[in-house]
Amino acid sequence: MRMMKAKLLLSGALLALAWFAANAMAQEQTISWSELSQPQQQVLARHADSWDTLPMERQAKLVKGTERWLSMTPEERGMARKRFQRWQSLSQEDREKLRQNYEQFRELPEEEQRNLIRNYRQFKQLQPEAQRDLRRRWKDMTPEQRRLHRDRVRTLSPQQRRRLMRDRLPVRKVVPRGPIGGG
Repeated sequence: MRMMKAKLLLSGALLALAWFAANAMAQEQTISWSELSQPQQQVLARHADSWDTLPMERQAKLVKGTERWLSMTPEERGMARKRFQRWQSLSQEDREKLRQNYEQFRELPEEEQRNLIRNYRQFKQLQPEAQRDLRRRWKDMTPEQRRLHRDRVRTLSPQQRRRLMRDRLPVRKVVPRGPIGGG
């Protein structure tokens, strides 16, 4: 009986110790408002009152985003503001669809990601009429036709793809746009 009580007491003490240690570690990992630099505090000012109640992961994401923001040029910040305004104007359904597409993109092999980014940039260099025409032709295809087209294009070398794009569609003057997805 005594042995059982001792084991119970020991188990309870160990459990309490583990809980206190975990709680202390969690508090150590959060970022206090005073640890942020003055520029970071300015960017995150709207979170000042609730900062200490934010989960550690949220704080870390906000700090990372703030660092990225502070490293941008004024032009890049302007583009980021426009993208954010466009994002906010989307419906919840459209936002969710974009999130899913982004997750699918992130799961692709790096080479395929680079190919998609390259193709996107080539598409953006096309004249607006050519972009509309491509979108219309893509929408008019059946899912099977789209799959066959993707399979065919994947077998082309980069030079063949460039030639295909150059020969089929007029290209507009290239205007530097900054990194894709910057934010």
